[in-house]
Amino acid sequence: SMDAVEIAMTIVPVEPPLDDGKRRPPAEGGEANWCGSALVSDDLPQNAQMPDAQERQPTPSQQHVLRWEALDERMISLIGYPLAHVPYMESVRAFSQEMIDLVRQDPELAVFRVVRHYKVQLEQYGALHSLQTAVLCILIALRRDWPATQRLQLCCAALTMNLSIAELQSELALQETPLRDDQRQSIQEHPANTTKLLRDLGVDDKAWLQAVMEHHEQSDGKGYPLGLREVSLLGDALRTADVFVAKVSPRASRSAVLTPQAVEQIFKQRSAGYIGATIIRELGVYPPGSLVKLSTGEVAMVLRRTAEPTAPEVALLSDPLEAPRDAPLGCFTGDHMSRRVVGACWNEALAARFSAYELFGA
Repeated sequence: SMDAVEIAMTIVPVEPPLDDGKRRPPAEGGEANWCGSALVSDDLPQNAQMPDAQERQPTPSQQHVLRWEALDERMISLIGYPLAHVPYMESVRAFSQEMIDLVRQDPELAVFRVVRHYKVQLEQYGALHSLQTAVLCILIALRRDWPATQRLQLCCAALTMNLSIAELQSELALQETPLRDDQRQSIQEHPANTTKLLRDLGVDDKAWLQAVMEHHEQSDGKGYPLGLREVSLLGDALRTADVFVAKVSPRASRSAVLTPQAVEQIFKQRSAGYIGATIIRELGVYPPGSLVKLSTGEVAMVLRRTAEPTAPEVALLSDPLEAPRDAPLGCFTGDHMSRRVVGACWNEALAARFSAYELFGA
C-alpha cells in the first residue's frame, strides 16, 4: 500500500510555481540562509550586520498573522454572541469575504493555520475549529475555481455549522472522559438545531443552510441526522474539511494526528472522493505548519511550499541533537542543499516553542 508521501506525489507531482516576490532558493550548487526577508550569504561584506530582530519591520506574512489573530477574536464573538452581530447574515458574509481575501493574499499562511494548532486554543475550540475549517473550505473552492457566490456560501456555512453547540465543543475539547448521553444527543441534533437557529437569525440563503444541515451526511447513508444518500456539493465539501481539521487538531485526551497520516486516512475514505483528492492536492506532501525531520537531525517547521514538493522552506527549531534553538532560523531544503527533509515527525515541545509571528519572521 502507498504511504502518504507516495499518495500526494501521485496526485500532485508538481506544486504551482511561487508567486512573484517570493523568496527562491539559490541556484544549484549554492546555499544561503535568510534573516528576515534578506538573504545572507558569503557575498555580504565581512563587517555587514543584520538589523536587530526587534528593530526589523514585520514581514508581509507577519502582518497577515496579526490580521488572522484579530479575526480569531472577532470569530469568538461572532459565534459566541450572534445577537450582537445582527443583521447576522450580512455580518457573516462580510467576515467571510475578509477571510477569502486574506487567504488569496497569503495561501501559505492559510494552510499553516489549518495544519498547525496550539493547545492554548482548546478553550475556544468551538469557534476556532469552525474558522480553521472555513479556511480549508476556501482553499478547496479556490483550487477548484468555484464561482465567487459558491465560495462565499461555503465559507459562511463552515463558520456557522456548529453554532448551536460551540460551547459544548470547547467543553469536549478539554474533556478527558467519554461522551455523556446528553452530549451525544446534542451532537446528533446540532445540524438541524443550527439550521433552525440560523433561520431565526435571518439567514435565508438556501445553499448555506443546506450545507449546514448536511455537513454530517455521507453518500453511503451512514451519516446523520437524516441518513441521506445524496449530499450537495457544498455539504460534502464541508463534511470532508470538517473531518480533516478535526483529525489534525489536538484534544486534552489525545494529540493531533500527523498531517501525512490525516491525508492518508482521507485518501482511504471512499466517501471523501473528489473533495478528499482536492485537499490532498492543495496541501501537498509537507504542508506549511507540519513538523519535519531533516537529514542533519534537526527538527523544523514547514513555512512554505516550493515548486519541488519534497523541498519546502522551513524554520529550524532545534540543533542536530534536537536541543531547542533560542530562535527559529529560516532555511531552504532540497537535494542540492545541505539539508533535506527525510520525513514528518512530532515533538510537541518544539512545535509549541515559537508563535506563528516568530516563525514567519525567521
